[in-house]
Amino acid sequence: MNMNFQKTLLEKILSHQCGVHLPEKMVHPYYEGASIRNIPASILKNFGAQLPDTTPLLPEIEAHLFSEIYDHIGLFLIDGLGYDWFLNYLQAENDNNHAPKFWNEIMNNARISPLTSISPSTTAAALTTYWTGASPAAHGVLGYEMWLKEFGILGNMILHGPAAARGAVGALYNAGMEPENFVPVPTIARALADQGVAVQSMQHYSIVNSGLSTTLDNGARRMPFKCLADLFCNYEQALSGADAPDKSYTWLYYSEHDSLGHPYGVSDPRVHHDFAGLGFMLSQFLRRARTSSTQKRLLLISADHGHLVTPKDPKYDLVNYPDVEMHLAMAPSGDNRLPYFYVKPGHEQALVMAIETHFSGDEFAILKSEDALKDGLFGPEPHFNRSADRIGNYVLIPQGTSYLWWSDRPNPLLGRHGGLSRTEMVVPLIAVEY
Repeated sequence: MNMNFQKTLLEKILSHQCGVHLPEKMVHPYYEGASIRNIPASILKNFGAQLPDTTPLLPEIEAHLFSEIYDHIGLFLIDGLGYDWFLNYLQAENDNNHAPKFWNEIMNNARISPLTSISPSTTAAALTTYWTGASPAAHGVLGYEMWLKEFGILGNMILHGPAAARGAVGALYNAGMEPENFVPVPTIARALADQGVAVQSMQHYSIVNSGLSTTLDNGARRMPFKCLADLFCNYEQALSGADAPDKSYTWLYYSEHDSLGHPYGVSDPRVHHDFAGLGFMLSQFLRRARTSSTQKRLLLISADHGHLVTPKDPKYDLVNYPDVEMHLAMAPSGDNRLPYFYVKPGHEQALVMAIETHFSGDEFAILKSEDALKDGLFGPEPHFNRSADRIGNYVLIPQGTSYLWWSDRPNPLLGRHGGLSRTEMVVPLIAVEY
């Protein structure tokens, strides 16, 4: 797997700083060429297309992963797959004499590079980046929950409903949100279609027509699937059927790694067993596909973020700190691993003092949001004019396994993401020709 390349690039990633002052061991997003933000621009480049204000992968990464020009590129997004977790899984699979070696078989014919996620390292923000090539500061999706000043609502950016409401999926549309026009930057689907490239979006049938999907893959041919067998058969037919296009880009999205990681943590056997099953289905697809065409095809496998196991601890429940809450103008937003604080006027210093009273510097750091934005934590200029409103006055930076829980509902999560640890931030980009 060319470990020397991976080691050199990982050292470059971990030593990179985007300008903002972060605690030691926090990983800065490498927006300039070694992050998931750069994957779309390199895909566009393969097909002779481009979008403004996007940046491709660093030349050494492109040379390593994109060895030629491809007729068909698929991007298989495994939600929550961390780089270190993946390498550890490969080692464990290889060391177990009784286990099938599906993922090692796949990697025998693959190339891999570490990349950083974006900040926040959360699905709504990262998927928007994958479909636009823009950073969160540019596309304006800056968290799982986000204050939408234009609608006067704290919204859930996956469900597109009020964050505090139950059973209100899509309720933001009643406030005036139009999913097709919510993101202020163009998507790669339109740019690729202009080059005669067919764009296909393969997602589970339960989300294929969701508000978030409609926001991102507008202009793509939506192809729902019910299970992995359905997904890979659909993809196989899309590539080799009678009406298969000459050139295509296909988005394939798999959520179960993340869905299991949240309640159980990614060290749980359920996560490993599910990943083994995914490896079997993928390896079988690749075996079949390699014999069915002479076209130049590339499958990219990557992730939106990694997963961190965060043991539940009432110490991190905001309800236990009324002297912190009293300084807030509204509930926090963002993610448990990267919260945004909206502070009452004149209470800024008191809030910082309250945080520092209750928590050590090894648990939380706190930054002014305007400094985090200006210094590049959420991406380079140009920025969307609403981004500053969506990150509040202060950003809380959890360290170690700390988090902040502010919901009035029971805390169901053992695995989390959104923050800046290596576990959350470093993801793989795997290239498989077939």
